[in-house]
Amino acid sequence: MNIDTGRQRGCYFLFVDNLTPEEQQALFDLAVQLAGADGEFSEEEKRYLNAYMAHFGIDIDFERAEQRSLEELAAVFKSQESRVIALQQLIRLAYKDGHFSDEERDKVFALAQTMGLNDPDFLMRLERWVRQLFDWFWEGEQLIEEAASQNRA
Repeated sequence: MNIDTGRQRGCYFLFVDNLTPEEQQALFDLAVQLAGADGEFSEEEKRYLNAYMAHFGIDIDFERAEQRSLEELAAVFKSQESRVIALQQLIRLAYKDGHFSDEERDKVFALAQTMGLNDPDFLMRLERWVRQLFDWFWEGEQLIEEAASQNRA
């Protein structure tokens, strides 16, 4: 059994509802750039991008997304809250294929610096929180599978 947590909007796009439509579009464009940073788009990353587009009514223009500069996109996020939301969401996307590659990490940390979030301890705490969220989902899946197998026995 594999639970598709993508169906749980509140958990899948954690805090993204707090962003303006312009910030949501910028986050999508950053996500497109990040998903290709390690040289491949995983199925999990594709599912995330498709769900994001569908939920937020995002303008689908991959070419434009790829061409927008990091500085241009970072400037869209006006508050510290929106910057942190964007970073946590990008870290979540990076972990969708099971690992946070060096290329993805470099891209996220470059964005954080461009946004003025230069505290390495804060960024490490943010990454740890995202990893713990994935661990929490994984543990829940294991518990549900265990309960299901006990019912079959």
